[in-house]
Amino acid sequence: MQNASNRKKNAVYILKAAVAAALISLVIGLNYFTGTENWTAEQYAYFYTYLAGNTFVLYLVGLGILVWPLLCWREKGGAGKVAAFLVLWLGLVLLTADTFVFQQFRMHLNLAMLEMTLLGGGQIVKFSAAMQWQIAFMAVGLGGAAAFIVWLAGVGGGYVTRTAVTAAGLLGLGWIAVNVLYAAVDLLSKKLGAVGGYMPYIVEKHHIHKLDAPSGTAKSIAEIVDAGMGGSVDIQSVRCGEIPGIHTVGFEGVNDRITITHEAFSRAGFAQGAVYAATLTETLSGVHKFQDLLTA
Repeated sequence: MQNASNRKKNAVYILKAAVAAALISLVIGLNYFTGTENWTAEQYAYFYTYLAGNTFVLYLVGLGILVWPLLCWREKGGAGKVAAFLVLWLGLVLLTADTFVFQQFRMHLNLAMLEMTLLGGGQIVKFSAAMQWQIAFMAVGLGGAAAFIVWLAGVGGGYVTRTAVTAAGLLGLGWIAVNVLYAAVDLLSKKLGAVGGYMPYIVEKHHIHKLDAPSGTAKSIAEIVDAGMGGSVDIQSVRCGEIPGIHTVGFEGVNDRITITHEAFSRAGFAQGAVYAATLTETLSGVHKFQDLLTA
């Protein structure tokens, strides 16, 4: 085992690797676009901020759980760097595969898509030979990118470290407003469920480019409401214009109606969430959902 100084050094290594992987993911994210989008600069900024934040948090969690203990186990950390390469390479490959799936089917990689690919006999989901070769070559290239990240994360220097920490703060894009919404809905559902006489409903609105309905956020809210009040809450989905995201939870009674609405103007507010969450995890152990941190 290593001393506290080396453990801190390994933590910075993980942080730098996650930042570098998130930045490379932005380049891969170009493949999501078909060239027919008519987006504003704010919408592109919204997309890339979201992509960078999501990938950064996922890489940070994956590397922290699977790699950091190995780096701390041995002084040279050879096993940890091999594990870091595998985690980074797998993440980059999955993201690249997701862009291909989205281009062809306008949906993201998921278990249902995987099942159709493996069990459909090529009748449901089929990739052309050219696309398969393209994916194979890109997988090899992404291996080189993962190796570069492993090397880059090991580059020392105070300036590099400060830059990585600053970038991590900017890339740590959580969903603080949305998750406060979760906590508020949970509290209200339990209170009104105990009182009785209220009928819950959810309305979610997004831009016309969003193909899944209802949204993942609406489904998460529905789970909270169902648990608090019992039964199954209705969800109404609206797709129009270029709405970044609006979620409304309503509780209608005989004499009044209570509503909670969260509207995202941009993804700048999301950035505060992960940074805030990071400050709350210092005294926690184990795996937690974001809403768990709100009561920490």
